[in-house]
Amino acid sequence: MNDVAPILLESVQKCFDKWFYTDREVKEIYKKVRKGTATFKEMKRFSERAGAILVESLKATFSADKLPDGKLYQNIAEKVITPMLEQNHGLINEVCGYVADDLNKAARIGTKAVTAVFNADKAETVAQIAANYGEVVPGNKAAQLVENATMSMVDDFIQANLEFQKKLGLVPQIQRIYHGGKNRCEFCASLQYTGEYNGPGMPSEIFRRHRDCRCTLIYKPQKGPYQDPWSKAEKDDYQKLVTEQRKYLTELDKMSAGERRFERNAKARAQRRTLYGPAEWSSRKAQQIIIADNRASGKEYRAITQEKILKEKDAQKRIRKERAESLVSVEKSTKNAIIKMQKAIDFFAGPNGKILPRKYAKWIGENMYYKYMQATEGEEAKKYIRTAYRKTSIIGNGGTADVRRFEKQTGINLGRNNNNHAKKVEDLIRQLEKSLMKPMSDKDRLFLESELAKLKQVR
Repeated sequence: MNDVAPILLESVQKCFDKWFYTDREVKEIYKKVRKGTATFKEMKRFSERAGAILVESLKATFSADKLPDGKLYQNIAEKVITPMLEQNHGLINEVCGYVADDLNKAARIGTKAVTAVFNADKAETVAQIAANYGEVVPGNKAAQLVENATMSMVDDFIQANLEFQKKLGLVPQIQRIYHGGKNRCEFCASLQYTGEYNGPGMPSEIFRRHRDCRCTLIYKPQKGPYQDPWSKAEKDDYQKLVTEQRKYLTELDKMSAGERRFERNAKARAQRRTLYGPAEWSSRKAQQIIIADNRASGKEYRAITQEKILKEKDAQKRIRKERAESLVSVEKSTKNAIIKMQKAIDFFAGPNGKILPRKYAKWIGENMYYKYMQATEGEEAKKYIRTAYRKTSIIGNGGTADVRRFEKQTGINLGRNNNNHAKKVEDLIRQLEKSLMKPMSDKDRLFLESELAKLKQVR
């Protein structure tokens, strides 16, 4: 089968050239460009017309009688749509270049506009979607993507020139205008912006547009002050700034490596001197002298013999050993004193130093507060532990259930003002019943259910 793609491409080009260069609106824009009065508002409209006319040309060419088997295959779509989008890219960049050069000239900026790189990946994506739809008809997704890709070429040109001028130390301006409509687009409305282009500080979405987006992106070069990217100094005259930079770079090229290093350091010192002022500069110099003296004394200290350093280390080790031995002896004597006290009087001491009459020694247990806090996972279980357990309690496991059991069996109340824990037991039962109604891990639920059973036994 013969390849019909070159024939179809030639047919699309003929249709496009015929309709594009006879379009009334395109002619008006070309007139403004020749007079030097066109802006990027006209460039946005220029790209809209180029995209719409390309869609009409594709519609007229991709008819069933011209396509093999009446189908738009992907290889045909790629060989026709991609070159046409690249042609539109060349047209738009050429006209945008004229407009940008006129704006630069009006702002007294002597640089030429830079062209944007053609986005071949986007073009291939458009061709693939057109092949999936089988046609390019105004209003369908494939046609919208062709128009969108063409309009994005102006945005790519603007982004390339904004970044180029920002690197030169200029302050270019950018404006994104949302035109609204019957259906409000929150994405476009949130991206409205007017002001200086801040480079990486700007949101990347400001250059993006969705499938049927009609927002206008405007670029305007700013008339000074211009910033030197090396010294960060601001100049009113851009040409003077460029001349000074070129002269400085030429002088550096003539120097040796050591001379260049000395020159850069001298320039940096002069810049810091102007930045800090005379008083602060003198203070900083004095500090530098002190630091240099300290470094010299440090070298002298490092010249001390190794034998003296080892003696100091041995003395420190001996002191640490003596302190450790004294602490051990104090601990042993304390334990012995406690044992003697327990034998002398009829009291028994718990692990934390609290005492009980010896006849209640069997009630002294291990406080489980910290172990339970580590074992539980959810906030409900931890909240219960903080309420029901006391860190310093020596009765049982330190919980309210064991304390209440002690009170009932011994008749000794351990609450404040000689009160018992009966009311607290009831409060904790209500708290647990509410907590168990909430979602929690199986581990926490088993723990709280066992605690509820203990509390009900002693209520």
